Amino acid sequence: MNLLEKRQNASRDVILDTPGQMEVFAWSASGTIITKASASSFPSVAVCVPDTSGRTNPMAFMSNVLYACSILCKTKLPFVVVMTKVS
Repeated sequence: MNLLEKRQNASRDVILDTPGQMEVFAWSASGTIITKASASSFPSVAVCVPDTSGRTNPMAFMSNVLYACSILCKTKLPFVVVMTKVS
Protein backbone atom coordinates (compact mmCIF):
# COMPACT_ATOMS: atom_id res chain seq x y z
CA MET A 1 0.00 0.00 0.00
CA ASN A 2 2.91 2.34 0.69
CA LEU A 3 4.22 1.84 -2.84
CA LEU A 4 0.80 2.60 -4.33
CA GLU A 5 0.44 5.71 -2.18
CA LYS A 6 3.88 6.98 -3.23
CA ARG A 7 3.07 6.47 -6.93
CA GLN A 8 -0.53 7.72 -6.94
CA ASN A 9 0.40 11.12 -8.40
CA ALA A 10 2.66 9.61 -11.06
CA SER A 11 0.12 7.16 -12.49
CA ARG A 12 -3.56 7.54 -13.12
CA ASP A 13 -4.30 3.81 -13.12
CA VAL A 14 -2.70 0.82 -11.45
CA ILE A 15 -3.33 -2.81 -12.39
CA LEU A 16 -2.75 -5.48 -9.77
CA ASP A 17 -2.40 -8.81 -11.52
CA THR A 18 -3.29 -11.48 -9.01
CA PRO A 19 -1.41 -14.76 -8.78
CA GLY A 20 -3.04 -17.86 -10.17
CA GLN A 21 -6.71 -18.19 -10.91
CA MET A 22 -8.88 -15.23 -9.93
CA GLU A 23 -11.50 -17.35 -8.22
CA VAL A 24 -8.85 -18.94 -5.97
CA PHE A 25 -7.34 -15.55 -5.14
CA ALA A 26 -10.74 -13.96 -4.48
CA TRP A 27 -11.70 -16.63 -1.94
CA SER A 28 -8.32 -16.84 -0.13
CA ALA A 29 -7.59 -14.94 3.09
CA SER A 30 -4.72 -13.03 1.47
CA GLY A 31 -6.88 -12.14 -1.51
CA THR A 32 -9.53 -10.68 0.77
CA ILE A 33 -6.92 -8.65 2.68
CA ILE A 34 -5.33 -7.26 -0.49
CA THR A 35 -8.69 -6.49 -2.11
CA LYS A 36 -10.13 -4.74 0.94
CA ALA A 37 -6.94 -2.78 1.63
CA SER A 38 -6.63 -1.46 -1.91
CA ALA A 39 -10.36 -0.74 -2.26
CA SER A 40 -10.44 1.19 1.02
CA SER A 41 -7.64 3.49 -0.15
CA PHE A 42 -8.20 3.79 -3.91
CA PRO A 43 -11.12 3.63 -6.35
CA SER A 44 -11.10 -0.01 -7.44
CA VAL A 45 -12.65 -2.24 -10.08
CA ALA A 46 -12.38 -6.04 -10.22
CA VAL A 47 -11.67 -7.46 -13.66
CA CYS A 48 -12.20 -11.15 -14.37
CA VAL A 49 -10.59 -12.65 -17.48
CA PRO A 50 -12.02 -16.17 -17.77
CA ASP A 51 -10.62 -18.88 -19.98
CA THR A 52 -12.55 -18.59 -23.22
CA SER A 53 -11.28 -21.79 -24.82
CA GLY A 54 -14.59 -23.48 -24.03
CA ARG A 55 -16.77 -20.57 -25.12
CA THR A 56 -18.71 -22.75 -27.55
CA ASN A 57 -19.52 -25.24 -24.79
CA PRO A 58 -22.61 -24.02 -22.90
CA MET A 59 -21.55 -25.74 -19.67
CA ALA A 60 -18.07 -24.17 -19.75
CA PHE A 61 -19.58 -20.76 -20.51
CA MET A 62 -22.02 -21.05 -17.60
CA SER A 63 -19.20 -22.17 -15.32
CA ASN A 64 -17.29 -18.98 -16.22
CA VAL A 65 -20.40 -16.88 -15.59
CA LEU A 66 -20.90 -18.49 -12.17
CA TYR A 67 -17.24 -17.94 -11.25
CA ALA A 68 -17.61 -14.30 -12.22
CA CYS A 69 -20.79 -13.96 -10.15
CA SER A 70 -19.13 -15.51 -7.11
CA ILE A 71 -16.20 -13.08 -7.39
CA LEU A 72 -18.61 -10.17 -7.76
CA CYS A 73 -20.46 -11.24 -4.60
CA LYS A 74 -17.23 -11.80 -2.67
CA THR A 75 -15.44 -8.54 -3.58
CA LYS A 76 -18.50 -6.26 -3.66
CA LEU A 77 -16.60 -4.07 -6.13
CA PRO A 78 -17.59 -2.72 -9.53
CA PHE A 79 -16.92 -5.62 -11.83
CA VAL A 80 -15.93 -6.17 -15.47
CA VAL A 81 -15.69 -9.49 -17.30
CA VAL A 82 -13.20 -9.40 -20.18
CA MET A 83 -13.33 -12.12 -22.80
CA THR A 84 -10.05 -12.45 -24.66
CA LYS A 85 -9.17 -14.40 -27.78
CA VAL A 86 -12.77 -14.32 -28.93
CA SER A 87 -13.16 -14.86 -32.66
